[in-house]
Amino acid sequence: MPRREQERERERERERERERESAASSSANLTLAPSYRAARVGIEAEFGLLLRAVATCPQRPLAQLCDVDLPESGAPGRRVRSAEIEVFRHADRTPETFPKRFPNDPHMYESFHPIGPGGLTNEGKRRVYHLGEVLRNRYRDFLGSSRDDHRESLFAISSDVARTKMSLQLILVGLYPPSADSKWHEQLEWQPIPTYYNEFSKDTFFNSDRCQMFIDELTRVRSLPDVQKKLGKFDTYLEELRKTVGKKSKLNLNDILLLHNNLDIEKRMNLTMLPWMNDVLADERLIEMRRLYYEINSYTDLLKRLLSGFMLRKINEDMFEASTNANFTRKVTLYGGHDKNIIALLQSLKIYDGHFPDFTSALIFELWFHDKGYYVKIFYYLGIPEEMKEFTIPGCANPCSLDEYLKLTKAAEVRDNELNCKIYSTTYFSETD
Repeated sequence: MPRREQERERERERERERERESAASSSANLTLAPSYRAARVGIEAEFGLLLRAVATCPQRPLAQLCDVDLPESGAPGRRVRSAEIEVFRHADRTPETFPKRFPNDPHMYESFHPIGPGGLTNEGKRRVYHLGEVLRNRYRDFLGSSRDDHRESLFAISSDVARTKMSLQLILVGLYPPSADSKWHEQLEWQPIPTYYNEFSKDTFFNSDRCQMFIDELTRVRSLPDVQKKLGKFDTYLEELRKTVGKKSKLNLNDILLLHNNLDIEKRMNLTMLPWMNDVLADERLIEMRRLYYEINSYTDLLKRLLSGFMLRKINEDMFEASTNANFTRKVTLYGGHDKNIIALLQSLKIYDGHFPDFTSALIFELWFHDKGYYVKIFYYLGIPEEMKEFTIPGCANPCSLDEYLKLTKAAEVRDNELNCKIYSTTYFSETD
């Protein structure tokens, strides 16, 4: 090739690279396009949500690219194309240390060197790496050589917390092992892949429970007579528990969440458990109060929208874009977050059953396509144990048509006037996981 033509080709490649970087930067900001809102009105009118289609081949145990017949609710399918959106909880971690909250817990004074409080354990690193392998096996045929072309087929973002950032990196190691052409080190089965995050003070996507609008509404809700009655049932228990853990001031629901998380983690790590620690962890009232925490945090439609509506709206936007834009190239979207994010989405979808998502649990959205339209399926990877189950969306057939899914989830999306909800606290401290 002549030198001039080579220079032109290099310039074209540089331009393509700038476009890719610009697209990635735009996605990292997680803005919601006005064109999506306008276009969706049109699609809803015509027909009356980190994506083409993944289908499970009847003869294979894992979802792979294939010709399928949709279940009874759908007509025979054609060759399908797909991508998937996954919201997952980070891997196993050490306890957070709050000596003023729980002074009688001996582990509140430990450094957990070299990991540090709230850091990923080695077991956690192995577990989230394995989740990447699980996804790799599930979508092996679909991903194909795209493990090397991740610039256009993948978008991965996490919250601004070390354990979620690390979990996102580790899941990518298992999901995108380098091919022979991309292997750059003889002993490393790893290739660098860009990931993104928004700084905590600006991140309403993963931490909308810290925005002022949410805090104001939650304060109002906690003063309601019905809520006060629910909380009042535990007054005697909370006073007993306060004396047990050694806190000087009254315990609140946030304390309950932190206490349950810490005791559960300490037991899993085989740390020394004093008799009172085992007794408190086994007390069903502690579980009931943690469930009450999630119930109150989603007590009104506004609280629900602010908790999950940012994420749900972005998921919907991407699914809509994939269903209408033939040039949409992304195959996989990963959101590395916390148990609160999974619970909030399950609540919005009306499929939350009161459980607490375990480490590396993942909510997976798949969009199917066949000759009569697009369909949505939702799967849940338990993490511990390593099981995958499928959800049926209330009020919709399985699989659920995209237009019906859009109608069912519309009310749960954050509204335009709620998008600018500002983070109240810029200092991260764990309250949820």
